[in-house]
Amino acid sequence: MKQANYIFNRRRCLLMTLIVATVFTFLVGETTAQELTTKEKKNVEQVKKLITKAGVEFKEKKFKASSKLIANVQKKLARFAKDADGEYRQLLEAQHQRMAKAHKLLIEKNQNLKDVEPLPDNKKKTKDADESSAGVSFVSTVAPILNAKCGRCHVARSRGQFSSKDYNTLMDSTTVTEGEPDVSHLIEVIEDGSMPKGGLTVSESELASLKQWIAEGAKFDGDDPTLSIAELVGGAGQGTDAGNDRGQLTATQKPTGKETVSFGSHVAPVLLENCGRCHMARNPRGNFNMAQFRTFIRGGDSGTPVQAGNSANSNLIKRLRGVGGDVMPPSGKLDDAVINNIAKWIDEGARFDTADANLTMQALAAKSKSEALSHDELVTFRKKEAGRIWKLVMSDIEPQRKSSDKFNLMGTPTEEGLDAIAKQADSIADEISKKLGTDSRKHFIRGNGTIFVVTRRYDFGEFGKMLMRREFPRNLKAYWNHNTTIAYSALLRPQDKSLDEIRVVLTRQLASMHVADFSPSIPRWFADGLGFRVAEEMYKKDPTVVAWKKDAIAAANTMTRIDDFLMNRMDEDKSGLVSFLFVGQLKSDRGKFKKLMNGLKDGENFDSVFTKVYGGTPEKLFGDYRGR
Repeated sequence: MKQANYIFNRRRCLLMTLIVATVFTFLVGETTAQELTTKEKKNVEQVKKLITKAGVEFKEKKFKASSKLIANVQKKLARFAKDADGEYRQLLEAQHQRMAKAHKLLIEKNQNLKDVEPLPDNKKKTKDADESSAGVSFVSTVAPILNAKCGRCHVARSRGQFSSKDYNTLMDSTTVTEGEPDVSHLIEVIEDGSMPKGGLTVSESELASLKQWIAEGAKFDGDDPTLSIAELVGGAGQGTDAGNDRGQLTATQKPTGKETVSFGSHVAPVLLENCGRCHMARNPRGNFNMAQFRTFIRGGDSGTPVQAGNSANSNLIKRLRGVGGDVMPPSGKLDDAVINNIAKWIDEGARFDTADANLTMQALAAKSKSEALSHDELVTFRKKEAGRIWKLVMSDIEPQRKSSDKFNLMGTPTEEGLDAIAKQADSIADEISKKLGTDSRKHFIRGNGTIFVVTRRYDFGEFGKMLMRREFPRNLKAYWNHNTTIAYSALLRPQDKSLDEIRVVLTRQLASMHVADFSPSIPRWFADGLGFRVAEEMYKKDPTVVAWKKDAIAAANTMTRIDDFLMNRMDEDKSGLVSFLFVGQLKSDRGKFKKLMNGLKDGENFDSVFTKVYGGTPEKLFGDYRGR
């Protein structure tokens, strides 16, 4: 028995070591040569998942659903094998054997499936042959149809647990069966009229194109099958009738400078205050999501909200005035002056700075407000905001206050203790500026940052409960936020801790706030990860810093999805550590990282400059490491 336990524990230890090593290699980029390409690995994994899913359906006695999956697998294996050799071919053969066993079980259940045939020989086509046999294009014909007719529910989100956000996701589903349009679920729901929703229709010519594309093998003719369909077609017309003027995103035109009403300054704050409860929640009412400008302008089940230049026929104004239906918001009609102002924005062309289309409505409103203030005015404004936040979190405690050149401090330490932290923060800020090459910036943080300091963990936890509406992880010692209205760090500094013992975490916080101050478009994960990296460079031998890599690997092992840290689905103490590893991977190419930082320092949009420099989105770049 002891011998058996020893062998089991030893194997478990070896397995965990292998897992940790794999995750670490994946995240920091230290990889060995691979025999399979990323695409080949994805193909094999795709088939494995479909067969496994078919098995689940079979066990639940859903034989028809299982048959559809296996029919799809048959098609995929035949297509993949035409260009397969070596290890790739062997892996496909193994999945072919699994599929054949499933096929046999389904035949015994009287399911109608094509006979199992051996995988075709490797017959790689030449480029000329591919071009000569090209039929209906996915990029130029199919993608625009899917985006226009299905975009609101199945490209932008996964309504009904079905997503067609990109080609790969569409083909991973059971919606399309290559070569067989008549049994493809996509065609079935269009022909029986159950799809698309919202009064949209697929024309006969569009349906014919979809059928022909599937009959020809449902091929992809673009450069990147993981690129979202919305991006593939330029982002226009999601969930609208193609060719219909109301479906064109004319409201993304940049301001001419002659407009008298600004979306960020005048419209966004109204929407934020009066519509947020219903239309900025996780499941927005009527599928009308106002969380960002790009989702706002797309509209919901009632169509697009704005017709640029025509406020009288714009759904938004009709609902605000109560024309032809209930008035919005339900709490009561807005003042006519407010509605007239929004109508004027529409009549002036509904102009908008497209660089900020991905910002949240809250960030837009805050950005417009802060940009209208000078540095000194913003300092005064943020001091008032800091007082409001403190009163919300610690209503029964009067704080000590201290202002330095770069920061506004409030907290429970003694006046002398707060003064010492203020001096340390100013000194650290100067070092951060040197490390990042931002010495020439007029201000470390425009409007200065606020540092909240508390000496008890209970008080620190109140910042999480009252501001973030969640419990902070037990080992979290600091939290930062930068939303243009206020930039702050909440810091736990127990009375028995010296300044040296908090310098690392303070440095990390201040560096993250400094990076976030470059542009509102910078995502939290990037500012967080770079804050870690700056602190690492400044205190390489500090025990806390030395432990980061080990802790980051442990944090990565807790992810249920590989992009959890990018999508803010992780606890604060873990997401920053994984970001630390990814930013380290980005920094490994010094030339590219320098170009990225130069663009951000100049105020460029993060997504735009990142894609330009690295050739893809962060999600795609990180996703490319999955198979390593």
